[in-house]
Amino acid sequence: MIFCEPAVLKLTLPFLFVPNPIIKPISYSPSLLSLSSLHRLRKFLILHLRLQHSNTMSARGRASRHYHEPPPPRRPYPRGPSPPPHPHPYALQEELDILHSDLHKMALDRRAILEDRAALERDLDAGKEELHRLKLLMAQIGSEKETYIAQLVMKARRLEVDLREMRLLREELMALPGEIERVTVGRKEMAGKLESLTKDVARARAENEQMSVLTKELDGATKELMHVRSMVEEEKKANMEIEDQRDSVEKSMVSMAREIDQLRVELANTEARQWGQPGGGPYRRNHSSPDPFLPPYRGTYNVTPGVAERGPMFAEYDRHSNRGR
Repeated sequence: MIFCEPAVLKLTLPFLFVPNPIIKPISYSPSLLSLSSLHRLRKFLILHLRLQHSNTMSARGRASRHYHEPPPPRRPYPRGPSPPPHPHPYALQEELDILHSDLHKMALDRRAILEDRAALERDLDAGKEELHRLKLLMAQIGSEKETYIAQLVMKARRLEVDLREMRLLREELMALPGEIERVTVGRKEMAGKLESLTKDVARARAENEQMSVLTKELDGATKELMHVRSMVEEEKKANMEIEDQRDSVEKSMVSMAREIDQLRVELANTEARQWGQPGGGPYRRNHSSPDPFLPPYRGTYNVTPGVAERGPMFAEYDRHSNRGR
């Protein structure tokens, strides 16, 4: 396959660009022709043009321009073989038909090639789009890869930190049995303390119950004390009234004792008068007196009248009065 410019082919192959009643118009690309096809096509065109020109001239009643021209000058005798004779027009027509069929096949091949080219162009566009998408995807995958690598690095660092912590936990785990023993001992001690505290709590609850009972008793005693105090106050008030009554009674009894003393003095005086009448003497008995005995001796020195006659009754009263005071 060779590739030629369309302008060169237009000069070389004018029948392709001029309508021809004999050759059917075929659409194909003139740039996709082989070298042998071009030579054959050139020969065919030359013969076709000569045939067309002779037919046109004969139809007009004219002879061809080649007919009036003188024959070409003779060439010198060739050293080589003589040139081949010109082919017959029927042979040229057959060759023209063959070329026409070849051109038709070439046009079909060209259509197929164009379809393949369009399909390839579509595939190329799709491939370009796919390549662009793949590039974007690769960029995305690269970014995701970088983020994933960063995440892996962070995970590795976290795993290192966790490994260190696990080592510390392992050391703590190795020291854990001793801690368990100490905790067990402390638990036993705490259990003993808890039992003692439970007993103390029970004792405190019992004491609290007793305290509640004692509180109730104390409340009752307080109420009784208040009642007793009120009764004492009432008794004090009554005693004060009794003291007042006693003072008044004492005064009245003192006045009564004085009156009795005065009456006794008067009575003694009257008896003395009766015993002191003439003819009776100092030891004579007054037979007119109702008293069978002699009157008692009465001293007159340092004796308050009426005090000696205050006997046990007044002494008992004085004792109670002094105790009350």
